[in-house]
Amino acid sequence: MLAVVLYHFGVTALSGGFVGVDVFFVVSGYLITSILQRQFAQGRFSISDFYRRRALRILPALFFLIAILVLLAPILLSPLDIMALGRSIPFVAAFLSNFYFGREFFYFDPASDTQMLLHTWSLAVEEQFYIVYPLLLGLVLRFAPRRAAFLVWLSIVLSLALSIYLLETDQSKIAFYLFPPRAWELGIGAVVALGGFPAVTHRGVREALSLFGLALIFYSVAALDAASSFPGLNALPPCLGTALVIAYGAGTRFGAVLGSALPRSLGKISYSLYLWHWPVAVIARQFLGEDLGLGGLAGCAIVCLALSIASYRWVETPFRTGFWSRLSTHRLLAGALACLVAVAATGPALSRLSDASLLLQKPEARQDLAYLDYDQRPESRAEVSRDVCFLTDVSPRDRLNPAVCLSDKPDRPNVLAFGDSYLAYLLPGLRAAFPTVNFVQATAAGCTPLETYALGRPYCRPMIDMIYERLATHRYQAVILGGRWVEQDIPQLIESIARLRQDGQTVIVIGPSLEYSDALPAVLARRSWIGDGFSVDRFQRAQSRVLESAMRDAVVDAGAVYLSQQRALCVADRCETRTPSGAPIAFDHAHLTSEGARHVAARISEQHPDLHALLENPGP
Repeated sequence: MLAVVLYHFGVTALSGGFVGVDVFFVVSGYLITSILQRQFAQGRFSISDFYRRRALRILPALFFLIAILVLLAPILLSPLDIMALGRSIPFVAAFLSNFYFGREFFYFDPASDTQMLLHTWSLAVEEQFYIVYPLLLGLVLRFAPRRAAFLVWLSIVLSLALSIYLLETDQSKIAFYLFPPRAWELGIGAVVALGGFPAVTHRGVREALSLFGLALIFYSVAALDAASSFPGLNALPPCLGTALVIAYGAGTRFGAVLGSALPRSLGKISYSLYLWHWPVAVIARQFLGEDLGLGGLAGCAIVCLALSIASYRWVETPFRTGFWSRLSTHRLLAGALACLVAVAATGPALSRLSDASLLLQKPEARQDLAYLDYDQRPESRAEVSRDVCFLTDVSPRDRLNPAVCLSDKPDRPNVLAFGDSYLAYLLPGLRAAFPTVNFVQATAAGCTPLETYALGRPYCRPMIDMIYERLATHRYQAVILGGRWVEQDIPQLIESIARLRQDGQTVIVIGPSLEYSDALPAVLARRSWIGDGFSVDRFQRAQSRVLESAMRDAVVDAGAVYLSQQRALCVADRCETRTPSGAPIAFDHAHLTSEGARHVAARISEQHPDLHALLENPGP
């Protein structure tokens, strides 16, 4: 639990801290199986009592969290974030938030960092498990008790195989968020409770096995990161490590440490701590920037602990031991259902209030916040050729039409713009800066333009294959590659450049965009509210600045032209956030507004005077 909390607070040494959720799944599977096994053996299992206990355990603290967020949202959040919170609440109340967030966001995408209830996806997975598992386990224990552990092992293998398959077929969001490819993690905990791990009586061996399990968890926390393929096989070490600690830790020195006062106290507040830590992290980053610093981390820790203790003391405990606990099962479940419906109804109501929240902002802040829906404006969609030559998850077609998007003009130099959404939103600026060039366009959201790119959306691979086949026989004045680059892309990028140059193409690479930890218009609006002491530069993502120099050197050494967006906007550590007309450079974390694209492209044109000759002189 602490690993995932510190990871969400941005502690870089714990780059794989997100595996704390996987540890939680294993522990949850173990605990619930142990309880159910005992109740089935004693003949006192009741499905209604089971859900009664789940309701008393889960709902009060969750409802309390949602109520506080709804009250604070008009004060702390931008209209777009208020609308997003409102849209997510009904799914959270129905324990379907894993479907909602899995449809809207990849867990490691920057856009997910502002979703207040993103972390509830794991609660949804757990509750979906609890819907089917008690009855299935009851049937197995009644009709095939000696094969219970074997059958759970079989389900583990099948679920893990599904997870691996989904990752291999570019369906990483499904693999990450949904219950079937995650079920094996809960199953590993279950199989420990069912005696599926060999019994070991020698204390020294038990000590070694539990320490080895702890080492597997620590390895995963330190070695994995947001670029790792996950869950799949990479989730196996932390899950097996947790199982080893549970199976063999009892009676060891390590087990004694886990059973001491501090871990037990943290265990009591762990549910409330998990609920509160993510909203606190989101709000802290909105005001302090991506790097919270030691002071920010300490402040967040104090706030989280205070809220968690308060929630446990005055919300969780009274509901488990007070009036609600004395209600009959049917009344309690009916009341819980009514509360779920009421909470779900607050979501649409909150979304409708999002525009009204603008009235709380200063006029200049309202102007900035108006850019948050920039990508939905008809003029913006037309400029980037959205749904035609720029594909997205919601495009009506999943293939580019070469006759429309790749149509050459014989009287003009033809330049191919090939990349993802980052390049699509820069393209209007390039067209304005180089008006005599015919830019043909092949862009799709989430599709990095690398020949061997294996991730992204389902439409990525067909587009990439089509373009590289075309480039083998069709010569352009130049080929521009642009995308949301990460460090792991550099070797593949060098290979792609070599392939294109071998085919006779002149290659231009657009370097990484400036990225912010929150939507830039929201950050600028916050500055107008707080004052000049509020530093926008603190919200820049450090990764994009670090990547710039390594990528520039590699691209130039590979024989391609490198164009730096960061050099166009930044002097030392100070970067422009507005165009000369006052418009925000970007409308979200990094995608450029039309004004921003024109400003960046004009600066690039000034800094590379030879670029006009490269792009505009007729090729052979």
